[in-house]
Amino acid sequence: MVLAIIDALHIQSYAGLSFGDGSTAVERAVDSAASLSDELVLLVRPQQTEATADSTTLSLKTGDGRVSLPESVKVFEVRDTSAAAVLTVLAELSAEAEAVLYKRADEPWMMADEASLILSEHVKYRAHYSFADGYPAGSTPVFFSPSLPRLLAKLVEGDDDTAVADWLFTVLQRDINSFDVETLLSPVDFRMLRITFRCDTRANYVLCSRFQPILCDGVTGSVLPKDRYVRAVESNYGRLRTLPLYMSVEVTTAHPQTISYLPDASTGVVLTDEPSHMAVGRFTELVNGLSAYSPEATVGICMWGEPLLHPDFPALVEAVCDTPGLSMLVETSGIGRPVTEVVDLAKRYGNRVRWIVALDAIEEDIYRELRGDGFSKARAFAETMIAEVPAYSYVQAVRMKETEAHLETFWRYWKEKTDHIIIQKYDDFCGLLPPRKVTDLSPVRRFPCWHNKRDLYVRIDGTVPRCREDVRSEHALGNLYEQSFEDIWESGDAVHRDQVAGRYTEICEHCDEYYTFNF
Repeated sequence: MVLAIIDALHIQSYAGLSFGDGSTAVERAVDSAASLSDELVLLVRPQQTEATADSTTLSLKTGDGRVSLPESVKVFEVRDTSAAAVLTVLAELSAEAEAVLYKRADEPWMMADEASLILSEHVKYRAHYSFADGYPAGSTPVFFSPSLPRLLAKLVEGDDDTAVADWLFTVLQRDINSFDVETLLSPVDFRMLRITFRCDTRANYVLCSRFQPILCDGVTGSVLPKDRYVRAVESNYGRLRTLPLYMSVEVTTAHPQTISYLPDASTGVVLTDEPSHMAVGRFTELVNGLSAYSPEATVGICMWGEPLLHPDFPALVEAVCDTPGLSMLVETSGIGRPVTEVVDLAKRYGNRVRWIVALDAIEEDIYRELRGDGFSKARAFAETMIAEVPAYSYVQAVRMKETEAHLETFWRYWKEKTDHIIIQKYDDFCGLLPPRKVTDLSPVRRFPCWHNKRDLYVRIDGTVPRCREDVRSEHALGNLYEQSFEDIWESGDAVHRDQVAGRYTEICEHCDEYYTFNF
């Protein structure tokens, strides 16, 4: 017997929104899994389902909406969604099965032919875990043996990890050599593109909506077979730019240092003789606008100035963290505000904020050459953050000719304190600065820019440059104080489509940052 388990424990409202043909991700996930299984169980949280008006069937709540479930679907309530508890549930449900198909309820697509092949190989080789690699996420299910949940349970004893996203494989990786894993490979490796066909965020829902008429047969509505599916994705890269997932805001022009590897960013920006600070009200408007347009995005306050020098810095953090769905990134020199105040904020908001302390060197003379004064304060700030909020704090150094001989010392020093060490590549800002990079990390074949596809950058006067490389805003997309997020974002589509077609013009032609990404 093949048992299908559909995981609806953490679905968002997007899973119940209709595509162009009227179907939803939940309906498609259930229908596709049912076609390959003898029995289907839907994992839900308490009160996540309710009887229909005639009490003959159940419906699944998805935010404010509801999706009717076929009578053949069995519903199993899960009260504890920790990895250990869910593994116990999986072991109980799959005890009598020969193989178990496991899929999320917010993943609408499943190539039936490839899924059948995975199942065949899984049974043939009596694997513990079988999956396909290289396809866009959500394109195929995984299969596991009835014995796997019980074996994995031993690896999560004492943990409180929640069973979300690709959690099964994450647990299995802790001791992967102890398991028989079968892998099928996609004829085209899509991993670099990070395509996620899963309705868990608004951006991914938009992506699925765009691909629904392309990946599904117009007559039957079924997902295309593998070869046509792959070709359809390959020929529609222009549709991959969905919504901004990262917005970096220049909240202040003040900085306690002059960084040797950054250009003068003041040119073209209206400034006074004194440092300028973005009003909290203005910043809050930007945050609210982003939330309304792309509710799961990240807000960075690290574009040019030192965020800790903003007189209302705590209010900036609160503006983001009090907005559901958004997260935050603060990149700082560690100079300008008492570390105790920052630690209090970090502890209050936990995983809503990531803190990066830019240090670049562990030797004071090298630090002074790169950044100026403040070494002792900066290092003490970083050490306190690592000690007090280790899960959310990072130290960073830029790799370039001037630092190459010292990076190993930097790494060894901080490795004794944390695993959160970022070594950032040198950026010459499209030739604006001298070439100082140590090695060429660029891909063999160029591809469309990650930053144009996912990021927005906002200067203190509201100007939105094409990207961070557009230091003087000579290719600005508009001004967010005067235009909507939608208008600004759509004005960047032309650049993306040019790059999909292999056309790289203006500053993009000389850019070496296109393959780096933030979120």
